[in-house]
Amino acid sequence: MRAWGLYLSQGAYPNEPTLFSEPAIFLVKPCGTLALAIVSSTPFARPHLSDLLGGIDYILQNNYPIRGTEA
Repeated sequence: MRAWGLYLSQGAYPNEPTLFSEPAIFLVKPCGTLALAIVSSTPFARPHLSDLLGGIDYILQNNYPIRGTEA
């Protein structure tokens, strides 16, 4: 979890693990390039699957460039 830069939380309720990661989504192209990274600090900020799939389709069909690569 730490290696991927995920946010870690302590369980607040008896039914939660003592330590767990908040949600994240990583889309890695077959060539190994990171195309998408969504790292959340809360469980409430998850994209809808249809939105995510639509974005992936757009990236693939239009050879959309990877963004956020400038330091």
